[in-house]
Amino acid sequence: MYRSRRDALLTALTRHLPELEPAGIAAGLHLVAWLPQDLEEPTVIAAAARQGVAIAGVTPYRLSPTPRCGLIFGYSNLNERAIAAGITRLARAVAGGYIPRMRLRPGREDRAIALSWRPARP
Repeated sequence: MYRSRRDALLTALTRHLPELEPAGIAAGLHLVAWLPQDLEEPTVIAAAARQGVAIAGVTPYRLSPTPRCGLIFGYSNLNERAIAAGITRLARAVAGGYIPRMRLRPGREDRAIALSWRPARP
């Protein structure tokens, strides 16, 4: 069941958020995704919250500083349909300019930036 959810997450990210760089092994209940260098964790987290999506950054969980920003996907309580819908919604939000002062690489304005997500609790 969790493998199917992870596969659905990776498929949706590859399709809708191609800037994502997944990390780690194909096991567990979370996935770390590194952000492009021109996008900061707090910016993505705030933009996601404005869209009703809760996400967590990797910074609070690091033991040592690193120049890479990333986010954590928790997919254990989401079915494949919810995962696909959430990734699609966030891809549209990012592509629609909901992240202020976002700098995209030249020629990439029409593509979404990778982020991870969990639905916000009501």
